[in-house]
Amino acid sequence: MRLGGTRGGCGRALGRVLVLPVSDPLALLFGAPLDSAGRPRGEPPDVVVVARSAAELTGLSLPWGRVAGLVLEEEAELPAAVPWVSGVAGAAARAQDAAIALVDADRRTVHLDPEAPVVAAHQAEAERLDPRSRLYLGFEHQVARTLDGRAVPVLARAQAPGDAARAVAAGADGIVILREPDEGALEAALREAGGKPVTVAVGSQERLRVLAARGEMAFTPALPAEADGAVFWQARRVLDDSGVRVPLAALVRLDAGPPPGEWELPAGRIFALCGRCLDAAVAPRLADLAAAGARAAASVAAVVERTPGEALLAVGLGASEVVVRPEEVAATKGAIREAVADEWRGQARLLLRSAQEDGS
Repeated sequence: MRLGGTRGGCGRALGRVLVLPVSDPLALLFGAPLDSAGRPRGEPPDVVVVARSAAELTGLSLPWGRVAGLVLEEEAELPAAVPWVSGVAGAAARAQDAAIALVDADRRTVHLDPEAPVVAAHQAEAERLDPRSRLYLGFEHQVARTLDGRAVPVLARAQAPGDAARAVAAGADGIVILREPDEGALEAALREAGGKPVTVAVGSQERLRVLAARGEMAFTPALPAEADGAVFWQARRVLDDSGVRVPLAALVRLDAGPPPGEWELPAGRIFALCGRCLDAAVAPRLADLAAAGARAAASVAAVVERTPGEALLAVGLGASEVVVRPEEVAATKGAIREAVADEWRGQARLLLRSAQEDGS
């Protein structure tokens, strides 16, 4: 069911429905309204709150969930940091029987129990999922957030047959293949990924040309970074000549030495290979790379071996994403959800100070 509003903020939000006021105040403490939708207590789901007036939102607290979106029947301006739509006539009554709501504040619309294509389109935009694939609505597939609200996507490194499938089952936010696969392995990994975003190392311009000649490319190619960025300009030319429109990613080996200096990369994503240990030698390189990525509006994904502690340390050093082994995905997401990003930034500063003292 699609409802229209008269005012709205910005952004989109998908979550379980909670209609105010509730008949039992204890439901706000224990999340009882969500149990009927089949979610076990204790999970912190995203919640779309539906109310008749802004007054009903006063003092709202959900210890068991995160308010992801707001819907109001009355027309009002909400100083909210989440997507909201107001002036939605009859929203509270119509949402009583709904399990899921999609708030599209940009279009001032609310979808109650949206159909699969609507949810898929939202996920494709927000999480870079293939809209033709199955939907991932379970808690394990939500992007992990620290206690102070920082979202940290957790990707999985696929190295062997079946790794991509195991990673997806564990809730990985994407798949990364760092060793260039043969044709059969690539096709198998793309099937196992089930529409989750896939990044694949491509070792040569000729290989990229062969892949691009097939037309649509269902993954992001990743190429080794060079100081002058020439390899990326050449790769972009190959893709443009083939009519393929996909982003490019960069691969940087931090365990082999400092990253290139002030490069000019036409890549919005940088995968930082930290080696076997994120130690005092590698940590400053990751911090420098993350700072360079921030200046270039590029995300930096740290590929770590020892998780989840190293994953959190990488976040403290400035990485916006982490890449772990498939069997470590669930534990890493759990650790992120129990962590405070500011505390790990403090840990990172201590490591950087130690590295500076060792080098002096």
